[in-house]
Amino acid sequence: MTSDYEQIDCSASDLRALDEAGIRTDDIINVVHKAANLCNELMLSRARLPNDLTAAKRRVTEEGASVDRDASSECPNSEIREQVLAWMRHQLDLTHVRQNSLGGTQVAELLGVQPSRVHQMASRGHLYSFEETDACEYFPLWQFYGDQPIPGLRELMNVFDNAYPPRIVHRFMTREHPRLRAVELALFLSPRDWLIAGYPVEPVLKLARALQIVGR
Repeated sequence: MTSDYEQIDCSASDLRALDEAGIRTDDIINVVHKAANLCNELMLSRARLPNDLTAAKRRVTEEGASVDRDASSECPNSEIREQVLAWMRHQLDLTHVRQNSLGGTQVAELLGVQPSRVHQMASRGHLYSFEETDACEYFPLWQFYGDQPIPGLRELMNVFDNAYPPRIVHRFMTREHPRLRAVELALFLSPRDWLIAGYPVEPVLKLARALQIVGR
């Protein structure tokens, strides 16, 4: 079977932007190689993209992951192409979250507690963590301010559950939201910055619950 390959142009500024986002060139190369193998497997088997996500998780995970169907309609394997591109975006986003996270020992040093206490805090919903196939536990940096968890984190943990992929939680907590306007600053804030600034947690909880409804 012959395959058509597309060249991806990447400028020095693109590489700098990716590096600033915590995504290294090696990470990109690794994902591209895996995606190429996945694409070949899908083209041979005509199977759907394999994953262990529920339908609800899939809807949330693939948010923003579709490509222009009109632009790809000429490709006989457009569905496979879309699936592979969605998988690549997911992997790069997850890499970004992992590289902007701490391990349990690092969190213990940050908070000045024993590592066993960190795991206890996570299991009780006082900290946000997730595990990957490497069996490591990750604690995203967005939940810390200085040497303490951000205000309102425990309340947020009562809303977030395993239906939220880590990259969706990261995106939600770190991106400015039009409903979180700091009047005094004349700025829109991310949920993280909103809570750090001392604003009430309820508006963030309301947005998180809405995200939960959309994802289900």
